[in-house]
Amino acid sequence: MLAWRQGEFRRATDLGEQSLRISRDIGDRWGMANALFLREMVARSQADYVRAVALMEESLTLFRE
Repeated sequence: MLAWRQGEFRRATDLGEQSLRISRDIGDRWGMANALFLREMVARSQADYVRAVALMEESLTLFRE
């Protein structure tokens, strides 16, 4: 989140992907949802709205579970 707030979108994406991978490996659905949400924020910040919507929908599904 800090990298995203500082405008370091590549770093935020890399960390979000790493977090998502680790969360999936250990079965942490909350962690997966948060990692996807971070990736959504990066996509939205870069005006990639189609990707942002897809990531938000996936994140929201996990948060609801």
